[in-house]
Amino acid sequence: MTDADRKTVAPEPVAMAEPETAAPAKAVAEKTVAAVQPQSKAAIVPKPMRKPPPPTPKTDNGSEEHKKGLTYYKGIGGVAKNFKTAATWFRQSSAKGNAASQYNLGIMAYLGQGEPQSFEQAAKWFQQAANQDHALAQYNLGFLFYEGKGVEKDDLQAFMWIDRAARLGDEKAIKARDTLEKILPKDILKGK
Repeated sequence: MTDADRKTVAPEPVAMAEPETAAPAKAVAEKTVAAVQPQSKAAIVPKPMRKPPPPTPKTDNGSEEHKKGLTYYKGIGGVAKNFKTAATWFRQSSAKGNAASQYNLGIMAYLGQGEPQSFEQAAKWFQQAANQDHALAQYNLGFLFYEGKGVEKDDLQAFMWIDRAARLGDEKAIKARDTLEKILPKDILKGK
């Protein structure tokens, strides 16, 4: 395999995941107003009063801790960048099963941000997030298996994880999978 083939298959891990943003308030308000405006006055029929449904218990998935981690990781809102503090918040979020925080800890371990670089720790964190169908973590875990960084080199595991990320629609994973299908021995691909 040439160095050029390796570079097309195994790019560096991608940037940190961005927090999801809510839909703009104006768009939500317009949809709500349109949904409740009657077509004519004749269409207004009072409905009997119902009891509101009981409140659903909130599940704590670590999203607040994840947001705090991103604040320190990126230096948002006047907060100084601090990788150690970001990692502390991401670990708290990860303990609650937050896949995005697990992925971010994998990136930080891979790059040596806030602590010494550790491909083994990167693989551990990527594995946890990948098991929850986090496509970027699956792609990066496949990359580590392909390169043998932090894990034993295993082309079958590399292909499997990259293929899973590709099936979730990750564009880089789709390209990497297509390249791997061309360069890996067919017996490895049959093991998928």
